[in-house]
Amino acid sequence: MKKHFNKIVSGTAFTLLLGGGVVFAQNVQIEKTEEAINEGVTISSNDLANNHSKIYKDEIISAADLPKEIKMYMSKHFPNAKVIKAKKEETLLGVHHELKLDNGVELEFNGKNEIIEVDGSTKLPDSVIPSSILKYVKSNYAENSIVEWKLDRNKQEVELDNGIELEFTKEGKFIRIDQ
Repeated sequence: MKKHFNKIVSGTAFTLLLGGGVVFAQNVQIEKTEEAINEGVTISSNDLANNHSKIYKDEIISAADLPKEIKMYMSKHFPNAKVIKAKKEETLLGVHHELKLDNGVELEFNGKNEIIEVDGSTKLPDSVIPSSILKYVKSNYAENSIVEWKLDRNKQEVELDNGIELEFTKEGKFIRIDQ
């Protein structure tokens, strides 16, 4: 997550507003996360024009304020870990949550409260890795463990403790070693 989480694409959107036969151009600076681009999210020029001051907002929240789906995920996969930081990000693209746990693991959830990224510095629990990917890694990299898992729109990626990154289809079929 550390290297993917900080990938932000900054773009400039131009909206044209017609008023009394005169065309006005408004330059609105926006930020889109890599995930939003991968999800193919579209923002209309009307949304940009009407909400440009509200495009991005994040706040630190308490673990008690997390959605129930996220709490359930935590209790299932990280029952002994405590949330040391929880951030809620609100954009036109939806609400995302990012968590940092006391065991060094970082989690990211999409607007549907579904896990999209798990990043640790040591072996992740097998329960957070899709079974087909876990089977592939155990068969082909038996001496290594998965320290990061990420779900994009069309693919999944894992990073092993030796730095190798593997790419899989969304369904979990191996594609390639990511260079």
